[in-house]
Amino acid sequence: MKTGIERVARAVTIALMENPPAGYRVEPVYLDKVDCTWSYFQAKRYTAGVLGIASDTFQDERVRPARSDIVLGVDISEDLLVRASEEGFFDGLRTDGVRIYFIVYDLLPLTLPHTFPPGATIGHARWLSAIAGMDGAVCITQSVADDLRAWFAQRRIEREGQPFRILVSHLGADIRSSAPSRGLPEDTHAVPDECWSRPTFLMVGTIEPRKGYSLALEAFTRLWSAGVDINLVVVGKEGWIGLPEDMRRTIPYILERLRTHPERGKRLFWLEGISDEYLEKVYATSTCLLAASEGEGFGLPLIEAAQHALPIIARDIPVFREVAGENAHYFPQGADPAALGRSILIWLELYRQGTHPPSGNMAWLTWRECARYMTSSIFQAENRRKRIFIDISVVYKDDFRTGIQRVVRAILSALLENPEGSVEIVPVYLECEDTIWCYKAANIFLHNGDLVAEPGRTSSKIDFTAGDILLCLDLAGGYVVGASRQALYSRVKKKGTAIYFVVYDLLPIRLPEYFAEADVAGYLDWLGVTAESDGVLCISQAVAADYRRWFEMLPAIMKGKEFRISWFHLGADIVNSSPTHGLPSNWEDQIRSMSCRPCFLMVGTIEPRKGYGQVLSAFEMLWRAGADLALVIVGKKGWMMSAFHEKLHIHSELGKRLFWLDGISDEYLERLYAASTCLIAASEGEGFGLPLIEAAQHKLPIIARDLPVFREVAGEHAHYFKGLAAEDLAKAITDWLRLHEEGLHPTPDDMPWLTWRESAEQLKRILLDF
Repeated sequence: MKTGIERVARAVTIALMENPPAGYRVEPVYLDKVDCTWSYFQAKRYTAGVLGIASDTFQDERVRPARSDIVLGVDISEDLLVRASEEGFFDGLRTDGVRIYFIVYDLLPLTLPHTFPPGATIGHARWLSAIAGMDGAVCITQSVADDLRAWFAQRRIEREGQPFRILVSHLGADIRSSAPSRGLPEDTHAVPDECWSRPTFLMVGTIEPRKGYSLALEAFTRLWSAGVDINLVVVGKEGWIGLPEDMRRTIPYILERLRTHPERGKRLFWLEGISDEYLEKVYATSTCLLAASEGEGFGLPLIEAAQHALPIIARDIPVFREVAGENAHYFPQGADPAALGRSILIWLELYRQGTHPPSGNMAWLTWRECARYMTSSIFQAENRRKRIFIDISVVYKDDFRTGIQRVVRAILSALLENPEGSVEIVPVYLECEDTIWCYKAANIFLHNGDLVAEPGRTSSKIDFTAGDILLCLDLAGGYVVGASRQALYSRVKKKGTAIYFVVYDLLPIRLPEYFAEADVAGYLDWLGVTAESDGVLCISQAVAADYRRWFEMLPAIMKGKEFRISWFHLGADIVNSSPTHGLPSNWEDQIRSMSCRPCFLMVGTIEPRKGYGQVLSAFEMLWRAGADLALVIVGKKGWMMSAFHEKLHIHSELGKRLFWLDGISDEYLERLYAASTCLIAASEGEGFGLPLIEAAQHKLPIIARDLPVFREVAGEHAHYFKGLAAEDLAKAITDWLRLHEEGLHPTPDDMPWLTWRESAEQLKRILLDF
């Protein structure tokens, strides 16, 4: 069995040779210095061997890449690359118009130096410094890309002229198409057949310090001593052979434990140097994969396990979360043997009950897809500016000025106001023209920081091409469903354009009683379209968790392949959200009437889930008890609230201590935030909770319902309440007033929040890194 990187290099090479990019010929080469000159040589004998062709007559010849050629380094070749770079070889190629990219598998010698030989950190840093002189790097996960960006920033590595491109492409995982090694070892029955009858945990990977073997051996030893009858099968060859013993860290200890353990050959089995063919058999007959590594660039065994529907227990590190998502059972990152043992016992109980996380739904690429993604990402980076089309259909055609439309205006304004040279932002909208749905360019532009739309002007149809991104930022439910039924999105995807939707919440399916039946049905139709796209970007971690739970219940036929779920946070600076302007003639008198007593503000459309009924009832209780407080409601009339609207209109306190402001401008809302005493966020469900952030900007304290999303947004900077009764909220307000009088109430002074520019940048980076 080859090392992980050797397997990847071989698989990517084969996939590229079998499916070369259009207009390109793929030539495997290797770097060498001959006659004092660095050169690439055709790897004819290697290629023949991989393809199963006799290679006796082949001679490897020198080759010089020419202008417009692309060199993709799939192997590390650390020392060779550094020496060639220092002697100007790659500078010469780039001067000749050759583009050079290397795959970066990890930065582990830098992030986990104690698990590598002394000096490995220096060598890897030199290698990365050499890579920094190329055109770019293809990182095998987003986690690796993040580490690389952080390392560049730490080292203050900057490029003049052409920027260094950090691309991301997950690896493939289909062993069968990676020219697998064949044959069964002499000790095929090293694990007696009868042993497979007990639960068998499999570990796959070279014997190295970071792989977690010491931790696993100690954990299993304790479990065996406690009478737990399970197997541990280790598949991996000895690492760092050839290094002096004193440089091999914990490897000698691990090897000694494997060779002399009293359970060796009984319940502990070590399979060295087995073929890929035999590894497949081991995957198929095991009970669970144990991925205990302290750090990985990707985690290929997790994908290979998932292909065999083999459940997974994994250390809770970012890269395993990225690869496996919710399809694995995780143990704490810093677990000791006892903690790992407990996790294994918990998993065994879940397994017996059939409630363990299944791995079969884990997304993965074939090596062919991996190679295509790698090359297409390079071509896109090289050939032209990436176009991101922003669907703003509702804002453009029928801006209802709802919270979602405020978000759409703000993000679009930030994207247009802060252009990036390599990215073109194109606002678009859906149009049904002669009964056929299509996308058209939106005639919208920035003027003095405000969005100005001219929907009456003639608009051109959009011709999507490979490498484009369509971001459905607006919630244009009916438009989207209609377009989907005519297969518009399928046609766009077939052109190579990636499609993503922003998801603001899943409230119509989480709280259906607060929405009209037709609206719930329409929302489910829209959600179904999002599931067939390339992915969604949710406006909070809480919404992402809700979406993931819903998505996992869908049958496979309804899901987009390689579907991605991510999240970002919204901005909150109203001044940069393309705000509306205008003040009523009596605005100063209104604010004086409100603020002459403690003034509590609510912001949001008047709809059932927002908690307005509970809040008004709570204030009525407080008014009857003699509390002199003001309640200000800022929100348009919504649905299913006719009785509440009628109650507001005829309320005895309306215009005295109760105020309802319908359809006011953002300018007036800013003044209300500044004049109020406290914000009340009583909603029973939200996607984000933008008013909490806007309140924090004005140092306005917050009373909020104890929802996960409000905790995510406000943390410890709000006073939380539970319960749906008026008494519950009345008590919370009374408690808050007492704390406020004593200066002990939670303040939003240090509450973190993003500007719309930062939010838009976060969104854009996620899109570009997908």
